[in-house]
Amino acid sequence: MSTLTGLISAGGSLNPTSSASGISFGKDGFIVTASQTLTMPAAATITAICVGGGGGGAAASQSTAYCATGGGAGGYCQKTFNVSLNEDLTIVIGSGGAVIRQTGSGKVDGNNGGNTTLTNGDSSVTLTANGGSGGVGALSAGVLSGGAGGTATGGDANYTGGAGGSISSTTSTGATGGGAVNSQGTNDCDGGDISTGDSTTNIATGGGSPFNRAGDVTTNPVTVRSTGGGGFYDTVDDSLTGSLGVNIDLDVPFADVFNSKFAISSVGSDSLAFGSGGNAGNGGSGTAATALGGGGGVRSTAGGVIYGVGGGMFGGGGGMTSSSQRGIGGSGGLGAGGGAAINTNASDFSDSGAGGSGVVFIFIEEIL
Repeated sequence: MSTLTGLISAGGSLNPTSSASGISFGKDGFIVTASQTLTMPAAATITAICVGGGGGGAAASQSTAYCATGGGAGGYCQKTFNVSLNEDLTIVIGSGGAVIRQTGSGKVDGNNGGNTTLTNGDSSVTLTANGGSGGVGALSAGVLSGGAGGTATGGDANYTGGAGGSISSTTSTGATGGGAVNSQGTNDCDGGDISTGDSTTNIATGGGSPFNRAGDVTTNPVTVRSTGGGGFYDTVDDSLTGSLGVNIDLDVPFADVFNSKFAISSVGSDSLAFGSGGNAGNGGSGTAATALGGGGGVRSTAGGVIYGVGGGMFGGGGGMTSSSQRGIGGSGGLGAGGGAAINTNASDFSDSGAGGSGVVFIFIEEIL
């Protein structure tokens, strides 16, 4: 069975060309983003990956104490099997947890992500990647769990998505980042936790990546009240800096016969940077994450609209806290959880980060 990194380096999902049907096509496979029946144009051995929709972050707004947590990522299901010429694959794409708005004083929990399924022609293969749960909010400092990751069944590999960051401090208030898609199966992909014993307000943590969790807030912060997003390398707790990424070379092996049906040109890129977590923003905006990287948390006292950093593909969105006006949590990448949002200005509003939509990847291993 192919690994995620191997499948990505095969080039199927890089530089795709989109179509109105919700299918994108690289030289050796498909990315399916809309529910449909997909007819196979050749007999082949394929690897199918299903990812459920990510849960949305929670939102809260109050002039004193308040907390909110990020959403969980969708489940990850992967299987290699044979398909025949003109065989239909029935695909249902789970939606990401939609943005929620908290206007005035109050709190609202995040929306759950939807389930993604794939069934082959004779129903001998049924893959299910369940959606992640939405984050939760509270109008007091306290103990809150992040949104749980979705489970998966039916594959050669079935992995539960990363959870949104949790809050275990009874004195601090803040918003946590969303969980990432657990495409590796063994990694901690959660959003950053808040566990400091300080009575600090407006802490924001980053979103997780498929390789590492986001940075936690574990000490009594003096200047750092936001953390960076997870990435390819370990993320440092109590740090504004997101995890560093890597570059991979792309090798596009084949599947020209699929091009003949969909009339799509070949992939042309030579390399891709991925797995870089977004830097946090403490008093301003953070920096963007790359594919498979989590967004950084953002804390701001400035006016206007404050945005948490969104995650790259499979990466969780960063949390957002504002002590002035409106704020918007970072959105999760495909399948990942959205970041939470909190605001001390109860006369305005906070929008949670949306969970990333579910997706199905189909990689052609061999033409039979």
